[in-house]
Amino acid sequence: MKNKHYFDKTHRLHPKPIEVGDWVLIYDSTFDSQYDARKKLTQRWFGPYIVSKVNNNGTYALCELNGVALKALIAGKRIKLFKKRDNDEYILDEDIEEDDNNEADS
Repeated sequence: MKNKHYFDKTHRLHPKPIEVGDWVLIYDSTFDSQYDARKKLTQRWFGPYIVSKVNNNGTYALCELNGVALKALIAGKRIKLFKKRDNDEYILDEDIEEDDNNEADS
């Protein structure tokens, strides 16, 4: 238990616990064994996926956005939280142009 406590304290795998319903990305571990210059330009994370079940042994059952479940369980060290964008926070360029045109007409 002393070693487990030390590991948990020094290796923060997830600063925020991953819960059911969270969106996550999966790391492609095949990059660790490839020796190719093109690998730096390829995608290393797949997803997003939705967490459907959290197991006690540190694995996660995931499903796609349309609800289709993945067959294999995914280890906790291979996933990270996906940060969704809120559409309200981002203003499109078209909206800015329309506002400028409305102000010019006034």
